[in-house]
Amino acid sequence: MKLFLSYAAGHPMTFETFCGFAHQRGFEGVEFIPDLSPNLPEEISLERIVKLMDLKAELGLEFTVHNIFYDINMTSLVPRVRALAFELTEDVLRFAASVEASAVIVHTGYRFGAWRSKPKQMEMFDRICTDTHEWLSLKSNEFNVPILLENGNYYLSARNSVKHPLHIGITAADLIELVTIPREPLDVCFDVGKAYFSVDDWSVDQVLEYLEAVRPYLKEIHMNAFDGYEECCPPVLERLKEIGFDGPLVFECGQSSIDLLLEMVNSI
Repeated sequence: MKLFLSYAAGHPMTFETFCGFAHQRGFEGVEFIPDLSPNLPEEISLERIVKLMDLKAELGLEFTVHNIFYDINMTSLVPRVRALAFELTEDVLRFAASVEASAVIVHTGYRFGAWRSKPKQMEMFDRICTDTHEWLSLKSNEFNVPILLENGNYYLSARNSVKHPLHIGITAADLIELVTIPREPLDVCFDVGKAYFSVDDWSVDQVLEYLEAVRPYLKEIHMNAFDGYEECCPPVLERLKEIGFDGPLVFECGQSSIDLLLEMVNSI
């Protein structure tokens, strides 16, 4: 596994400063998230691209990029919302290609209650969902950057504490269904914490089953110091070691958690 540090630990640094920070902490790569100033796509000039590429060569780093995700819904039934999501995603892919990133990680969207229960809206959503993932596959080829779908874990609260899913791709079956929509399947970024909070009763065994289910598509791992990480993450790391996983293990955490995660990884 290659240890990467997510820009979740970096704001408000520039990406250039963050590269040095990650390198000093011993990371082999960084995952940029261009969703906040001073690192929005429109703020990254050609001069900054050149500097990032110089740093990449000088420090021996690898790059991945996480798409903008909180504010966009690529599977919205509202055409203008979807069009803006596509435009922003294409900007991120263009940036990723310019710095020769090895992957772009994407949450494709949200599916609200009526889109899961009313037949006409379900039909519309399924058609748009198919179109969106085929578009992603085409753009992946156009920009020559692999696109990885990350499992979600956002739910809507409701009466009687019943959780209704909001993200698409929460369960292993749902995520596999999404990545296999295009003729050329997309790949998977597996977030351990999101999986842990999505399975029944925070079952580590079910997290391992989830990992095994998506293994044919697995290209990247996200990990953070979530509530329960001490119990969940070591078995996951042991399993990744057993199967010879050699992709990025990205610490998607704040700076205060870096040493905790490094200590855990080094103990496996």
